[in-house]
Amino acid sequence: MINHLLIAVAVLSLSKLSSQISTKDDPSYIGAVVEYHPITDGDDGQIIAEANVNNYRTIIRTAASYAVDIIVFPEFGVTSIPSVNARGKAFNASDYRAYYRTAASLIPDPKANEIPCDAATLYAQSLKEISCAAREYSMYVVVNHHERVECPSRNCSPDGFLLYNTNVAFDRQGRLIARYRKYNLLEIGTNATREPVVSTFSTDFGVTFGQLVGFDLLKESPAVPMIGNPNVTDLVLSSRLYNEQPFLDSVQRHAAWAYAADVNLLAAAYNSDLKGSGGSGIYAGKRGQLRVYHPGVPSNALVVAEIPKLSGTRAGIPRQGRSSLHVFKQAEVPTISSSSAAVPKSEQNHTHEDLAAYTSLPVDPKQSPHIVTLCDNGLCCEFHVETKFDEDLAKKQDGSVYYRYRFAVFSGVRQFAADQTLGVEVCSIVSCAGDEIDKCGRLYPEGARVVEPTVFLALYVTRRADLGTRSFYSPTTATRELLPINTTDFGFAIGGPESNSLLLAYLSRPTGNVAAFGIYGRRFDWDGQPPTRPSSAGTSVAPSVVVVAMMLLAVTTRCFERY
Repeated sequence: MINHLLIAVAVLSLSKLSSQISTKDDPSYIGAVVEYHPITDGDDGQIIAEANVNNYRTIIRTAASYAVDIIVFPEFGVTSIPSVNARGKAFNASDYRAYYRTAASLIPDPKANEIPCDAATLYAQSLKEISCAAREYSMYVVVNHHERVECPSRNCSPDGFLLYNTNVAFDRQGRLIARYRKYNLLEIGTNATREPVVSTFSTDFGVTFGQLVGFDLLKESPAVPMIGNPNVTDLVLSSRLYNEQPFLDSVQRHAAWAYAADVNLLAAAYNSDLKGSGGSGIYAGKRGQLRVYHPGVPSNALVVAEIPKLSGTRAGIPRQGRSSLHVFKQAEVPTISSSSAAVPKSEQNHTHEDLAAYTSLPVDPKQSPHIVTLCDNGLCCEFHVETKFDEDLAKKQDGSVYYRYRFAVFSGVRQFAADQTLGVEVCSIVSCAGDEIDKCGRLYPEGARVVEPTVFLALYVTRRADLGTRSFYSPTTATRELLPINTTDFGFAIGGPESNSLLLAYLSRPTGNVAAFGIYGRRFDWDGQPPTRPSSAGTSVAPSVVVVAMMLLAVTTRCFERY
């Protein structure tokens, strides 16, 4: 009887994280992010927006039962993304603007101190309902909502209005306290501000948040400037980016960025398995993921975590508190149609980076250790790898398969979208569902009998970098379940002078489950240049005692500084 009572108490404490709102004096607060599969069917954008917000109210009510202080919803979650117009044709820019004109809302300047819930007719009903829900459940609510700004004349736009992809934050009284118009656009038919605007808001529990949307996490502004603001320790991200293997899957990207910036990150994703988007989580900087959810199927879920407050040197901050996951049933949040079949992760419409432009070298797990120097366009990466390989397991004739591995190095410019090129530097090991380079970053089909004959006993990846450039470097880690590797299982360090710093990523315990592991760099100063073509860059194998010594020395040097 006593045992049953103890179990009940334990379950209750995990599912209902707190019974009181957090205060400035508390060492933590309760945050939540929403993985949302929105309603998209229909031709009336306003009706669709109001239906999605009706589901938002259900989700916010559920979050209140966990005493959530702040909840973050994904990009496009309210107004969604229609796939075809009334004529059954794919939308163009004009179609999108016409559709969103009715779904979008006027959004007040935060300086106006307005509560849309109290407005009569000025704002869209969808925006008003979110304001009312924030007040009803006494919760900070962050949502993404298209914004319409009427033009005084048609000089600003031929159709007479500006359309913004806008994130807004409401306080516990339903007051609109922050507005961020997305600057780094990938979608068509949407306007952008002339310069990126840093949007922040403060809370009654003593934390100041910065706002980001979608592609911002891969660009320099406004994300990097917020890292340099000592008052902004936590960021919210509303996202609807396609997942891309092997280095830019959603939770992989979120965890890496939060680690390198050493900030708390609350990332909410638009769930669409057919489009290969989704994957939400809460991350506590170098302490790693507090809770992630990457279902790979149509799903609506609430991710809740107790988040430690960050300040100063971060000393004495616990790695994580309690967390919980609430996956909504179809009866609770009815957005998933019967035609939305579950698609296995291996068959989703994920994008895969073409690694043909990389300099790569197969890893022979039977030959250990490997001490390899691999160079591409002037970037040289050092790999020190020790493996254990079970040949008997690999040779079994029972239909089983196993992953191969490659060292992969890239320094140059890559195409990201139709009109976007990004400067990238990569030093990594990647898993491959076959021996060819085009199999790297891919998974074996679901149902395949995958064995793990290769175990990494030690793995060090290092390179030199000039941190005085416009750049951002992070560890990149992923398991074959497309989840980030726990921060207790790897390390990332930097040492030496700024102009010639040594960057090191290393595994701290053996594992056989590695999809990607290394160092991912963004060179913002290269953005916009033509894509780099495949080169015949050279490789070398150098069992250098000096290199190994530098790696081991770097483990004890200073960790990544915020910049």
